[in-house]
Amino acid sequence: VSGNWDNNGTFTCQGGTVTFNGTGTHTITDGSSAFYNIKFDATATSWTYTDEGTTVATNSTELTTNVTGTVNFINARTGTSPTVTAGTLNVDWYLGIHAVNRDGLGNIETNNTDDITISENSGSPVETIWKYNSGWGSPATSQTTGTNSSGINIQPHTNGAIKIREYSNIAGARTDYLYNLRVAWQTNYGQYDYYDDYGENYLTSTLNTSSGHDEIIDSDWHRETPGTINTDDTLNDVPTYGTWYIGMLTGLSFIIDDYTIDFGTIMPGDAPTNQTNTLTVTTSAANGYVINAWAVEPDGFTAAMACSDTGSCGTEAIADWGGTNAIPTTWATGAGFGYSTNDVSLLTDTTDRFSGPKYAGFIHTGGGELVADRSGAECPCLNETNIITYRLASSGIQRPGTYQAAIIYILTAQY
Repeated sequence: VSGNWDNNGTFTCQGGTVTFNGTGTHTITDGSSAFYNIKFDATATSWTYTDEGTTVATNSTELTTNVTGTVNFINARTGTSPTVTAGTLNVDWYLGIHAVNRDGLGNIETNNTDDITISENSGSPVETIWKYNSGWGSPATSQTTGTNSSGINIQPHTNGAIKIREYSNIAGARTDYLYNLRVAWQTNYGQYDYYDDYGENYLTSTLNTSSGHDEIIDSDWHRETPGTINTDDTLNDVPTYGTWYIGMLTGLSFIIDDYTIDFGTIMPGDAPTNQTNTLTVTTSAANGYVINAWAVEPDGFTAAMACSDTGSCGTEAIADWGGTNAIPTTWATGAGFGYSTNDVSLLTDTTDRFSGPKYAGFIHTGGGELVADRSGAECPCLNETNIITYRLASSGIQRPGTYQAAIIYILTAQY
């Protein structure tokens, strides 16, 4: 074929080869019929091959030694091992984005049409991203888009659609491109950054075997219907069928399961009694969060757990447990009031220092001490629970009455 290929009918490829050998600039549109083997064999020429949705994959693609120009594949499969002896082969795909609330999966319409940024992230970013504006125009190192009320971005071939380049192969030397996707803060949702939030991996080609980039564009990037995004995908995972399905989290949510903990009746000299609080955190902060705790020291007392009815127990208190946050201690017997945390290591100081469990007394100054420290692979965090266990025991001689303590928790997101 020495001219354009515009298939408006049915082409049955069987197991054959179609060779394009015309000079000049040509277009190939395969309609609903695929090629089996496709070969390019001419000098001083270029081709743009656009697949409009066939479900049949190309077996092989070849650029012969005669090729001095460029072959651009758009939404078109090349087969598993394209041969590029000379010339340049570019492989481009349409980018669909579907943004939802990761917690409830409701669609997210972005506040602005440019709140989503797609960027090429090699060491020296190159221009491999297009935005449709009455044509694909010139590429850039990054482009912006947004989502509508259905949570999706504009699709081809409408102004605002996005196209990215998977790789370029120049005379057998392939360059794979790396991509990141960021979403600016929305009304109810914190910033989303794919690289920072999900394992410090970029989106890249399945052919890219370099370390540290294991999120890949695979064969399922192909769009059977280019103007429709995929609705059956894995949240915050490798795009399939051309759709990057992203789940955003609220900027910061802090839920305490119970604001009043009742130990009931404590008998003097009995074994310690435990009660718990569950602190549930959701945050989009890629670097996690910390929770600090401290206890209010009532006027006239030096302990957190103090008499609240001067008519019965006067000015008596139950001493704070002697273990500290830095050096918590085991507690089988003995009087006091203290706490333990299920974040046993707290990622600081002594490793797993609260395991056992061990207990510490609350300090009484603002700012408090660490009782949860979540970061790394633990975050961004969706409904992550932190369990604080309180322990209370009275000495053998304790004036009866009502005793209470007020605990303050401070949650800080780490952006």
